[in-house]
Order: sequence, then C-alpha cells, then structure tokens
Amino acid sequence: MSDPTLKNKVSPHIQSQLPEFVQSDHPLFSLFLKYYYEFLEAGELVVTGSNNYVVEETITNNFILSEDGLKVVLEDSVGKFIAGETITGSITGATAKILVDDFDANKRLFVTSQQKFQIGETITGATTGAVSTVSSYRANPVQNIQQLLAYADIDNTVYAFLDKFRDSFMESLPNTLADGIAKRKLVKNIKDMYAAKGTRDGHKLFFRILFDEEATIIYPRDSILRASDGKWSTDNVLRII
Repeated sequence: MSDPTLKNKVSPHIQSQLPEFVQSDHPLFSLFLKYYYEFLEAGELVVTGSNNYVVEETITNNFILSEDGLKVVLEDSVGKFIAGETITGSITGATAKILVDDFDANKRLFVTSQQKFQIGETITGATTGAVSTVSSYRANPVQNIQQLLAYADIDNTVYAFLDKFRDSFMESLPNTLADGIAKRKLVKNIKDMYAAKGTRDGHKLFFRILFDEEATIIYPRDSILRASDGKWSTDNVLRII
C-alpha cells in the first residue's frame, strides 16, 4: 500500500539526487542515506501486549528457531509483527508500514509517519495478523518539521493534540461522547452546532452528540393555561320595529 504522504518526503528522492558516480560506485552508501532519511521521517508507535516464545528446557534459556531463523512464538502471543508489513487501525482505518520491529524490547514499532492513529485503538498486521493497542504516537524529528504547519489542521494533527483543540473550541462539552462520535470530526463541525444553539435542530444535535438519542422537543407554550382562553363569539342581533 502506497504512503499517501510520500510526495512530502525526502527519502524517496535521495538516490536520484546523488551524483551519478556515487550511485554507480557506492550503491550501499546511497541505500544507507535512503534508509537514514526514511527513519528520520518515520513515527514511533508505542503499543501494548506481549510475546511468549518456545524455550528449550536447558540450563540456559535457548529459544527454538524456525527455518527462517525467527523465534517460534506460542499461540497466546499477540504482538509478533514483522518489518515490512502494513498495520491498520480498527477505529480510524489509518494504515502505515512497519520499518523496525522493537516490540519485544521496548513495546514500540517504528512505522511510516501516520499521525491519524488514535490512542486506544487496535492495530492489526496485514501479514502476521498480530494485534496490539496504541498507547502513544510520536513522529521523528524530520517528520515533525515537515508537518509543523499541518498540525494546525484538524485533519492532519496527531490524536494527542485533539484535546488542545477541544480546550479551545469545545470547553463547555464533556470529554465523554456518544459511541461512534469521532473527536476529529466533531471539532471540524462544532461551528454548526454553535450556529444552531437555542433552536430545535441545535438541541437535537446536542443530544445526538452526547447520548446518541433522538430528543423529543416540547415547548412550554403548548401546555400553558391562559385566562379566558375559551372560544368566545359575539352574536349580532338586528331588532326591527
């Protein structure tokens, strides 16, 4: 799956920008530069979970390896991701490619930059089927510089920044929203609710956001008793003598 932000990255253009003699005489150096910038443009995804490996019953811990040299994991392992596979968020649908798997040592994955991952959502590996939960996301230095102005855009900002947008535009609303209400979309469209404030549509929208229910609007004027509110009529009489 192609990276939608590829056009804003430096790494894909490194080799084409190097002098011809470097490309021909030093291919490993060209590849090193490409991977170096690819890492600087990556993001660090901290996740939860653990892996249990098959261990030989010896004095020292010796792991049993598969034919390709990888440790054999038990069925209760959930985070056996591999570099190169694509992960997908269960809530946002955001995707990224794993560049480095550092799950066992530090519970983190280095992935192609993807600031739309949501904290608390589940990610699934397309190749291994490994599953884990996102704890935090942090872009690497070059990616932060490239996206600095874009972070002011609600569509491109990281999930952790949404609370800052909420404090600025939705301070009167509680943090807990109805299921299925995305904070990112709500911040974008909160102006519509403020514009409809005090109207029938505004009240209905408010209850849908907080409780996911349709509100029944009853006006007090429909139940007020008024003095002399009967249907009075005056008869006109013409008396002829």
